[in-house]
Amino acid sequence: MLAIKPIGGSNVASSRLRAYLPVEHLRKAGVDIEIYKPENKNKYNAIIFQKAYTESDIEIAKRTKDSGRAVILDQCDNHFIFDQENKMLLERADRMKQMASISDALLVSTKEIAKLYPQKTTVVVPDYIEIPKTRLVSCLKADLKYRNCFNPASIKLVWFGNSGSSNPKFGMCDIAEKIPELNQVSTHYNIQLSIISNSKEKFDHFFNTKCRFQVHYIKWKEDTFYHLLKKHDICLLPVGVNPFTICKTNNRITLSILAGLPTLADEIPSYSEFRDYVRFSNWFFNLKQMIENLPEENLRTRKGIDYINTNYSEQAITQRWIRALETLRII
Repeated sequence: MLAIKPIGGSNVASSRLRAYLPVEHLRKAGVDIEIYKPENKNKYNAIIFQKAYTESDIEIAKRTKDSGRAVILDQCDNHFIFDQENKMLLERADRMKQMASISDALLVSTKEIAKLYPQKTTVVVPDYIEIPKTRLVSCLKADLKYRNCFNPASIKLVWFGNSGSSNPKFGMCDIAEKIPELNQVSTHYNIQLSIISNSKEKFDHFFNTKCRFQVHYIKWKEDTFYHLLKKHDICLLPVGVNPFTICKTNNRITLSILAGLPTLADEIPSYSEFRDYVRFSNWFFNLKQMIENLPEENLRTRKGIDYINTNYSEQAITQRWIRALETLRII
């Protein structure tokens, strides 16, 4: 029997994508696996620690390893990059290094994360794609609340994501840095931009008086997000490329494509395979071209949907997990 010990509950995105969903689908495929239960700790022939490296996790890993059973670390972020003045994150990085040294191998979400552990056996398994579930009543209320955000006469642009941080640098700051290019585009076309995120405070900080076009803040809520996302015309996913962001998965770009939105992004390694279905960089030129040729861009997006449905279906990702576990010789 195998176990995955997640860092958090099913409400934590990384735990849901890298622990709870894998266990659910692997069990359907006949794999004897479960979310870690302390009472079953001696029954497991291997434990996968999903970004879990508290002091308690490290002790469990040591005892598991000492008893001749496998310890695997599953990692989906670059926790080597953090605010060096943050004592909590510094301690977390130290514990992560301890867990990595104990582990027999690592499961990772991207090839870039694998490069962070050159002395270890690493196997890449991408995340499951999760479409947030909507609720009709919530969507109707959201349509009323945000009715002024969807001017039918405008080209409706959207950015979505975690509001982010300044160290490591990622999040809302990335789209804010594209304001000059968007201002240029706004002199040619009637555009508006929606920011779907989790911090009105950061929105007010980044989008004050700099924009020559309308910008709206939409609070991210699981039961309305996907419904509101699909009401836009083009999705913008700029990425400030740095050692933290290059390790990010393709979650946002696949979600944008599956929502049927032509997408303009900055290229990071996990986005590269979608280059036939989106546009990268050269923001003023590409956004102008997309607005002028929306039917062709929509066709490109539909081809992207077909690609994702083939290569990132539940069945495809489950088979990737099974092959990874076989490679690590724990099933």
